[in-house]
Amino acid sequence: VNDAPVILAQTSLSMIEDSSLTITLDDIIFEDVDNAAEDLSIILAAGDNYTLETATVTPSMDYIGILNIPAYLYDGQDTSATAFIIEVDVLSVNDAPILVTGLDDISVNEDSESLSYSLVENNANTYFDDIDISTGDLLSYSVAEAIGGLLMVTMAEDSLHIGFMQDSSGVDTLFITATDLSGLSATDTVLIAVAPVNDAPVILAQTSLSMIED
Repeated sequence: VNDAPVILAQTSLSMIEDSSLTITLDDIIFEDVDNAAEDLSIILAAGDNYTLETATVTPSMDYIGILNIPAYLYDGQDTSATAFIIEVDVLSVNDAPILVTGLDDISVNEDSESLSYSLVENNANTYFDDIDISTGDLLSYSVAEAIGGLLMVTMAEDSLHIGFMQDSSGVDTLFITATDLSGLSATDTVLIAVAPVNDAPVILAQTSLSMIED
């Protein structure tokens, strides 16, 4: 009588997040008194936080932690009576920040008031995000102008302040960048157009004027 194969134990298995792992007979310790190893095949069952393609396991996007994968052996006649739970440790890798809700392009008139924007939220939506923030990663921010001479740009904590040079008009581009602790970054590109406005003439001084009476 053919005896069904039995999985007894496993080797230590790990993988990095957002990758795939193919489980083979080399990853398990098994017993089959009736068949050689080349007669056996692994059958994996569905579970939480992963997908399967035959014996290849792919964790859910950005999942970190332990996968519990029910596994059976099939010897061509019989399948293991009881599933063995294979544990796979999915290890974290750093993810780059992402731009979620960028600033709209800015159009103002010459000599407009300064504008301020949060680098954390934009119109009640997240501006930049990084899934690794939940595990201790941090974002820092920087800004650069493509041309210069049109804007007065400053940053204070998580806010961006844009002022406009007096009596100046034209177009410039801001590159607003969020960088994580490992140096990975995401950039928002914002076009700024300052339209010219006619300025009234101003009398600044006079020459010396004189006249005779009558």
